[in-house]
Amino acid sequence: MADSECMSGPPQHTVIEQPGRYQILIDGLAVGFTEYHDEGDRRTFPHTVIDEDQRGQGLASALIRAALDATRAAHGSPRRA
Repeated sequence: MADSECMSGPPQHTVIEQPGRYQILIDGLAVGFTEYHDEGDRRTFPHTVIDEDQRGQGLASALIRAALDATRAAHGSPRRA
């Protein structure tokens, strides 16, 4: 499981990996997710959602950045579809 914590910039968050998705948490509560699908050596992220009341704070960018970093660490550089 990949975990990533952000200590600077509002809001403080944690990203966790679950089967087929990454979730972003604030104070232990899920506020968004991105789904992924693996096909051969390709991982795609077709869907990302951030709770409406949490939008505009850079959480989607932080979530995708953590997901891509975890993918690179586990499988090498991600390929663009």
